Amino acid sequence: MNLLNLTHIIFLLLIAVSSIIISFFDIFGLRILLVVCVGILLIVLVIKTSGLLRISYSTFFILSLLLSFQYKIPVENVIDALISHTIFIALFVCTPLIKVPIESGRYLEKLIPKMREIPYERLSPMLIISNFILCSFINVGGIRVIGEFFADSMKRSPVTFGAILSRSFSSAAFWSPYFSAFSIAIAYSSSSPALILGIGLFFTIIVLLFWIASFLINKPNEENLVTFSKNDILTIGIIIFYFCLLVISVVLLSHFTNYDVILIISLVSIVFSFLWCVVFGKFMSYLRALKKFVTKDLLNIREEAFLFISIGFFASTLMNISWEIHLPTLPGNSPFFVFLFIILFNLVVVAIAITGVHHLVTITIITATVDWENIGVVPVIYAMTILLAWWLSSMISPFSPPNMITARIVNRTPFYVGIYTNGLFGIYVLIGAAIYLTIINSILS
Repeated sequence: MNLLNLTHIIFLLLIAVSSIIISFFDIFGLRILLVVCVGILLIVLVIKTSGLLRISYSTFFILSLLLSFQYKIPVENVIDALISHTIFIALFVCTPLIKVPIESGRYLEKLIPKMREIPYERLSPMLIISNFILCSFINVGGIRVIGEFFADSMKRSPVTFGAILSRSFSSAAFWSPYFSAFSIAIAYSSSSPALILGIGLFFTIIVLLFWIASFLINKPNEENLVTFSKNDILTIGIIIFYFCLLVISVVLLSHFTNYDVILIISLVSIVFSFLWCVVFGKFMSYLRALKKFVTKDLLNIREEAFLFISIGFFASTLMNISWEIHLPTLPGNSPFFVFLFIILFNLVVVAIAITGVHHLVTITIITATVDWENIGVVPVIYAMTILLAWWLSSMISPFSPPNMITARIVNRTPFYVGIYTNGLFGIYVLIGAAIYLTIINSILS
């Protein structure tokens, strides 16, 4: 391993560990160490990234420094701004560990051969459900798993397969606590994690059910129907039980403790994966998977870390200089203006995301500069508006990682997968979600 990669791994781990410790004990010396680690990692990331990403994120970081100097922001506040979003790096480092018990138990290896025997007419709905569940917890890892094992089964319809991978992944962003979007929505709105999860999951299930129904019109040949054995059903039950425990743990801990939900998700990912492997006698498999994760998987955390360092610094700087656009206070919390705000917010975020600028940048700037509460938007609905923008941007933008991965799997361009395949579907989701959120906003307000 070369020196650059070793430096990348060491300082990524140092930032993750320091951010978690600071969440419990606010030690000044540790904050200084964290600033130094961020600075060194930033240099590594500038070297290891290229193109538009390097230019964009570097520009926002430099702009933050210039604004801090121009407005004479105190050094203590600059330090706080610089490390304000490092806990998200801990999130990126810790959450991939939840796939270790699944890999060590070889649960997917037991089920996938059986799924490959499912008739084509029923395979698409199964893949939608499977990819949605996997991506809700292991992010783009779900796309890679489904793409690797089912690309040949779906080669007769690559466009449909691309839509399945892209849409079911992006829809997970509307509810899953294991997406960074969830933690961003909470941080930017100060809303209840349980409320966000419930509102988001209900709407996502409705959308997926309508989509799945379109595949169930044609009946498959009954002679080709696949039956699952008791062992297969038991394996499915174990996977569902494992993922349900993860979600329930996050919800309960966030409700009964005062700790930040990002910290809770990070710690649950570490502790839960370790205990699961120990209880089921997979400790050695856990150690092997952990070694692989540290030496290989951590090196893939580049753009995400760069994004949250630079954009986090920029967002906190904007808040320090109190740039804010005051929207007019509207009497009676007019549902029409709430609906209009949700639509315009998402159109702006998605339009800019299509040009290659990450949606977090636009969401952060809007949050820091727009007084959204003045028009009657309650915190949980603002959080859901952020998640909706994340969903649509990930699904439509040709520059989003899931669309780039999907494009390689189905041998199409990211523009084809994002805009052509998902554009109309995204419009339906936007209108439906805006109506749904406006109704809930009226009830809650």
